[in-house]
Amino acid sequence: ERDELSSAFSATGPSSTRVRLRRPMAPGLFALLDRCVQVLGLKAPVDLYVLNDGAINACVVTTRDRRIVIDVTAGAINQLEASEMLYVLGHEIGHALLGHLETPRAEGENTTGITALRSFALQRYEEISADRVGLLCCDDVYTALRAEFILTTGIINRTALGDVRAFQIGRAHV
Repeated sequence: ERDELSSAFSATGPSSTRVRLRRPMAPGLFALLDRCVQVLGLKAPVDLYVLNDGAINACVVTTRDRRIVIDVTAGAINQLEASEMLYVLGHEIGHALLGHLETPRAEGENTTGITALRSFALQRYEEISADRVGLLCCDDVYTALRAEFILTTGIINRTALGDVRAFQIGRAHV
């Protein structure tokens, strides 16, 4: 384990806020990733990184050699329950599997209003489809809704959380 940790720090530098995780460093997180990979029948290799950030968030990129690279914040790892993390990992893998990272974005000064609106709508569709992949991994709609609520609001106090279905109804009216 010490060698794994040393190589992770030497690769990114000791003052880096991003560290590549290895199985011995975070076996529980890799067990969740393994579950998502199995449920989705994923063949592509997945690398996990932790960002030293207290916010609850994650993001994904793909590499030229078709690796999926997921960055998860320390805040997400420290504060999400395992079932919620399954949803987050699945959501991020969904973006990669569904080709969302290759979608051209309409941005810039010369973007017309209708083009910007279409681009926004496409991004929302992509988020919804990635949400569905996250749901496949966590296999519980209430867990998926709770994870979305936590990611959107930052509220993690489980005793303060009420009926997560109300959050979904509230989002529909925004």
